[in-house]
Amino acid sequence: GGPAFYIQRGLGSRTWGVIFAVLLIFAYGFSFEMIQANSISQLANSEYLGFPVWATALILVLLTLPLVVGGVRKIAEFSEYLAPAMALLYVGMGILVIILNYDRIPFVFREIFMGAFGQSNTYMPPAVAGAGGAFIAAITTGTKRGLFTNEAGMGSAPNAAAIATVRHPATQGMIQALGVFVDTMLVCTSTAFIILMSVPFWDKQNHVDGAVLTMDSIVTSLGSNSTTQTVVFVFVMVMMVCFGYSTILGNYTYAETNYKFIVGVDRSTLPLKLLVIASTAVGAILPLKSVWSIADWATALMALVNLIALIFLGKWAVGALRDYRAQMKTNDPDGPIFCSKNNQYLPGELPTRVWTTPGGFDPAWDTATSPAGTVK
Repeated sequence: GGPAFYIQRGLGSRTWGVIFAVLLIFAYGFSFEMIQANSISQLANSEYLGFPVWATALILVLLTLPLVVGGVRKIAEFSEYLAPAMALLYVGMGILVIILNYDRIPFVFREIFMGAFGQSNTYMPPAVAGAGGAFIAAITTGTKRGLFTNEAGMGSAPNAAAIATVRHPATQGMIQALGVFVDTMLVCTSTAFIILMSVPFWDKQNHVDGAVLTMDSIVTSLGSNSTTQTVVFVFVMVMMVCFGYSTILGNYTYAETNYKFIVGVDRSTLPLKLLVIASTAVGAILPLKSVWSIADWATALMALVNLIALIFLGKWAVGALRDYRAQMKTNDPDGPIFCSKNNQYLPGELPTRVWTTPGGFDPAWDTATSPAGTVK
């Protein structure tokens, strides 16, 4: 599932479904893989470790190869436990940094607002200095980075949500909405507080890599001497590499879903796997300023296509939500269970075997409508 599929089935346009799929494959199978690999290699190459970037590239290829070859299900099983654990540890570390530097909380909010409204030239070049220009620049940058982090409205997360096993689609929709909150308001805000509380304000402009800047900030804040700084560095390095590595694998799953949409579910995904592995290797070695710019364009176009589709298909989501809320009012101990047939809240009948019985798939529907029951 995902936008490519609901654009084709919901709007009856395979052409626009393919366009979206191509944009997503470029973003998640190529540019984003390079960005994540580069962040990992820059961390390994920082002053604390000094690991050669070529060696990091080789290790990433060796680590990525078996899971990518293993397919989407293996990746899902691997990431199901790793990603939440890493997020909790990271947020917990952010809270610890805040507690240790509680006296700098007013300074942090001051810098956030001054930077947003152009009162601090450290954040903004002279060309955009001033409240108006700085505010527009802050919104523009925030939108681009927000798309990269929480992906809300971009059309990537629905590829993962589509394979979830739930008894009502609105349940998964709420999980997706919660994910945006956790990512932006908890994880990203933790990063902002860690940096602003830990690194001298005048030194932040000398850092060009966000991952290294975050690493320096954590080590500076939590490491009181060389020994504790080493321990903190190793812990944070492992955690951030796990973040980046799981993201590389997750990006592949999105790309694979859309690749199969274009070529067919039974076709080999070897070309895509080779692209992802090569992107990981190259991304770990090369500087990626241009790739960031290309990725921004790809995500913007993805979001544009997806949001237009949602305007026309939103009535189905609203109908599912109304059905969910109506069932919640009944206080049924089994919870809301979705069925698309004769559902008064939907704008029509879903032309699919999914959700034709309460809670899911109807094998009889499939057998009755497919040639000799061959569809699986």
